[in-house]
Amino acid sequence: MRNTTSMRKGFTMIELIFVIVIIGILAAVAIPKLAATRDDAESSTCVHEVGQLIQEMSASYTKLGNAAYIASNVGAITNIQTGVTASSGDNGIVGNAALASGTLIAYECGGARVAALTGTNAGVDFNLSVVTTAVAGTDTPATAKTKQAILNDILNGSLTKIFKL
Repeated sequence: MRNTTSMRKGFTMIELIFVIVIIGILAAVAIPKLAATRDDAESSTCVHEVGQLIQEMSASYTKLGNAAYIASNVGAITNIQTGVTASSGDNGIVGNAALASGTLIAYECGGARVAALTGTNAGVDFNLSVVTTAVAGTDTPATAKTKQAILNDILNGSLTKIFKL
C-alpha cells in the first residue's frame, strides 16, 4: 500500500530559487544586447536619412534648375521629417529652411545635431557642403554611432565633404 502523505505535489523552495536566479542571469545578459540593437537601428535610420537627403537635394536641383531650386525649401523636396526642434528628441531636419545659398540645414538624431548641410551657388553649380561634428563623449550611443557612420560612409573619413549638385 502507498503512503499518500509522502507524495511530492510541487516544487521545493530551493528549486524555485534556482530557477529565478537562472532567469535573472539570462535577463542580465539579454537586456543590454536589446538596448544595443535599438541604438544600432536608430543610428542606421539616421545615416540613411542623411544620405537620402543628399540624394534628394541633388535630384531636385537637377529637376528644378538653379533659380527654382534656391527659391524652394527643404520640406518641398524630401519626405524626411522637417520642423524638428532642438529639444524634441526627434530625428529629422531642424526647421524647414530655404535652399538659398548659404542656408544651413541641420539634421538631428535623437535630439543631437549629427550633420549640417550648407549650399553655395558657384555659377552653374550648386555646391553642397556636408559637415559632421567629431564624436564627443557627451553623445548618446545612437548619436555617437550615427556620427561615426556618417564620417565613414558618407564623408569618407573627412569631417567635411562637398557635393557638386
